[in-house]
Amino acid sequence: MKKITLLLLALIISAGAMAQKGKITAAENFIRDGAFDKAKEAIETAIAHPKSMGLAKTYYV
Repeated sequence: MKKITLLLLALIISAGAMAQKGKITAAENFIRDGAFDKAKEAIETAIAHPKSMGLAKTYYV
């Protein structure tokens, strides 16, 4: 039971980190498609999150 709880906790934490990386990827896709307003929203969300704030790709996009 303890192992299952720890596994679920790890999955939840990693999903939060991946969600912000998804915002960066979404912004790249929006830029490629020419939807700059949506790209700006996605990047602003990623910049505001502490985990993706330190990623260089966040500022490169």
